[in-house]
Formats: sequence, structure tokens, C-alpha cells
Amino acid sequence: MSSARVPGSRIMKTAYRPNVDVARLLASVAIVVFHTPQAPMKTLTISGLAYFILLLSFFPGENRAKPLDLKKRATRLLVPWLVWCLFYGVVRLASGPPIHFQLNSLLIGPTIHLWFLPFALLGSVICSCYLRATARLSVGAQFALLIPCVLLSQAMLFIPGGNFVAPFGQWLYSFPLIFLGLGIGLAESMTARAHGIAVAVVVLLCLFSWIVVGEVSHFIGGIAVLLALPWKQKDLPRLRWLAGLSMGIYLLHPFFFLVVYKFYPGAAWYVFSIIGFLGALVTSAVLSYWPLSNFLCFGVPIRRIQDRDVVTSS
Repeated sequence: MSSARVPGSRIMKTAYRPNVDVARLLASVAIVVFHTPQAPMKTLTISGLAYFILLLSFFPGENRAKPLDLKKRATRLLVPWLVWCLFYGVVRLASGPPIHFQLNSLLIGPTIHLWFLPFALLGSVICSCYLRATARLSVGAQFALLIPCVLLSQAMLFIPGGNFVAPFGQWLYSFPLIFLGLGIGLAESMTARAHGIAVAVVVLLCLFSWIVVGEVSHFIGGIAVLLALPWKQKDLPRLRWLAGLSMGIYLLHPFFFLVVYKFYPGAAWYVFSIIGFLGALVTSAVLSYWPLSNFLCFGVPIRRIQDRDVVTSS
């Protein structure tokens, strides 16, 4: 894919970034390990979640001139959420404790990990509203106005009380990442000098999250995104296909945890992690060929990615 430059700006039409997808797969592994009972280093493995949230807002920022289609985004996120709510609701009724409905369940579903899909829509709404409200400003001004948003959302992590009912605790963890990812995306359309300054500011904000707020995962996720962006090359369809299975891995791995627990409850944590990851990966790969796979967030078959008519997503 060729790249075109606009005077006074960085590359506007980007080639494929393989490191972004490699990191996406590694982040999937980290999330599986983070969710594994008794697994070590959870303060580090949650960085996988931070990476995905940063990417969620990075792409709208990078493509700031193209308004988000929130109706399409809502369909792509909420329809799978409803399907997975039904799936895990049936699984819990069949094998787990009874489901006690609470109002906050409307924002999660029958299992806690499903909070991410409604939040992804909320994050998209935040990005869309911010970009629309600041559309008349220069990209530098748009970036600068994000700094107080990041600091304010980081300050919210100090709210007394600590343990919020799900998913509000997850939201508070994620809001700084939404603004940081948006800032990283905006920096991609700056001049080379301004881009360097913006990256330095992002690194400082990530350091603030680590040193002051205590969220080392914000720092690791932010640095991972920054390191993954510069390398661009021709499309690698197989890698892009594998990375496209990451959401399927996220959605399916708790099911395979239940399978392991059912037949081998005393298994070591790494057994849960390995079976959870590989089971979810293989199932997602197979179901990606199902015509309705988009309604499950399983990505698309490799043959469609290799088709020239499929737009390469960076």
C-alpha cells in the first residue's frame, strides 16, 4: 500500500502496522492470564486490557477528519453483546450459581468480562463527541485540550471508597486510556516536530499514571502502542486475520475456564490459561468462517482479508 504525504503533516494514508497486530495477540494472552484464578503478576497482565482500550480510541483520533458512524458501531458492539449475554446466561443456568439480577447487570451481562462491549460503545461516543466539539480547532489544540481530560480522569481514580460496583470501577480505570489513545491518534497527523512533543507528553502522562496513580498497566499499554506504531510495511493478511480473532479470544476464554474447572478443578493456573487461550483461539478461527461471525465479534475468514476489496485496517 502506498503512502501519500500532505505538506506540513506526517503520513496521512498509513501502510499496515504489523507490530500493532502482534501486540494485539500478546495482549490477548495477557488478558487470559489476568482472568486466570491464582495467576501471578496481575498488575502487569492487565496491561493487555489497557492496550485494547488505547487502540479503541487511537483509530478515531488518527482518522479525526472521518466522523465515526455511531449507529454502525452500536450494531457491531451491542448485537454481539446481546448474543453473548444469552450464551453465558444459558451456561450459568446450566452449570453455575443462580443469576441475581441487579440494575448494574444492564451494563454488564451475566458474566463480568462482558462489560467491555458496552464500554467500547461508550468510548466511541466519547471520542465522537470530543472530535465533533473540537472540529474547528487545529490538531495541536485538540491534543492540548486532552491533557486536562487525562489528568481529571486520572484524579477520579483517587475517589474515596475504592471498590466500585461493576462496571463503574472498570470505567474509571479505562477513562484515562480513552483520552490517552485519542491523543496518540491525533499526534499521527501532526508535523514531525509537533509529533515528537506530543509523544513526549503522552509518555509523561503514562508515567504519571504509573508513579502517582499507581496504574503501571497504563504506562505499559501506552508505551506498547507508541512502540508498535512506527513500523509500516505491506499488508500481512494472515497476521491481520489472527489479530482479528483477539475479541473472540476475549469473549470465549471464560467458557473454557469453566470446562477446565468442570473436569479438572485442581488444575494449575497455567493449565487454565493455556486451555483457555488455545480453546478460544481455535474456536474463534473456526467460527470466523461462519457467515454470521460478525455478530459474534469473531473477525472475518482469511479469504476475505486476502481479497483486494477488503480495506486494510491499521
